[in-house]
Amino acid sequence: MIDAAHIARKTFFAMGRTLNLRALAPPSFAGVGGILMLHRVSPVATAPLGIHAGLSVTPQFLDELFPALKTEGYDFIPMDNVPDRIANPTGRPFLAVTFDDGYKDNATHAFPVLRRHNVPWTVYIAPDLINGETHLWWEIGELAISRRDHLAIASPHGELVLRCGSTAEKLAAFHQFQDFLTGVVPEESVASFTRDLAKLADIDAAAHNATELMNWDQIRQVAADPLCTIGSHTLSHFYLARLGEEALKRQFALAISALDMETGLKPRHVAYPYGYKQAVGLRECQLAQTLGYKTGVTTRHGMLFPEHADTMTSLPRISVNGKHQNVGDVKLMLSGLTSWLAHRHGKAVTL
Repeated sequence: MIDAAHIARKTFFAMGRTLNLRALAPPSFAGVGGILMLHRVSPVATAPLGIHAGLSVTPQFLDELFPALKTEGYDFIPMDNVPDRIANPTGRPFLAVTFDDGYKDNATHAFPVLRRHNVPWTVYIAPDLINGETHLWWEIGELAISRRDHLAIASPHGELVLRCGSTAEKLAAFHQFQDFLTGVVPEESVASFTRDLAKLADIDAAAHNATELMNWDQIRQVAADPLCTIGSHTLSHFYLARLGEEALKRQFALAISALDMETGLKPRHVAYPYGYKQAVGLRECQLAQTLGYKTGVTTRHGMLFPEHADTMTSLPRISVNGKHQNVGDVKLMLSGLTSWLAHRHGKAVTL
């Protein structure tokens, strides 16, 4: 199966580097700074079918990226300082570095690079993922489909039959699985459905979490470093827009309690799971504000502007993507040109 969108993006960024397109972006497009979004940092590939290759970058790339951006004049700041730098720009652009999900490689591979370059970072933790109550279903789904030629999963919500013979069928099967999980299976049943799928492919879903994610001791260890801030990724990494009011409040409130209990730190920042416009909206951002969060981040693509001072719990980010591990690509995104093209304007992106 040809990923036309990925090929188009690769072509655009290659042209951007060759033609120095970022030089064409007016300075106003770049705003006052940005928030970098990462997930995994590993020297080896972590996606057997390449479906989630974009979620992982190498430590070598970060070793190159951070000094290059400092040379460009960016100040790296903690998320605690972002609201003030948005409301009171200094004239120097800033960047905040964030990691979603709490992968173990954040501690083993990313943290040494961050320390070496004195870069503050925030890692957003979902306690139920750490405790094994919910699972990295996107990774387990990709792994299961890579191992089998056929999968049939019965559930109270219907049967899902996946043909996984050829590479093209495996890629199509994952998207079929993803659509079923996020559109048919109720959010509270996603974990049990994921465990059933895992069993069919001889995968221990709980063991997978334990292998890939930090445990609480490791989280406390990184949290003790002044460079690190622990944020909330809600309790269970649920698709928040699918939840009723009480379930939504529970996701926010119990995450705060669990993180406070395990680390002794009450989170001041939240990242909404999935983060795109179908998954998070005004309701979720207003609840985060009501609960006193200083910032809330989405996965919407955009730079930060003074106007974001009024929408601090719906901030966009710039994805540091494993499929575009090139300093020039990141610089192009930080120029604000890609956000302007994606949203057809150069204004502040919120929801």
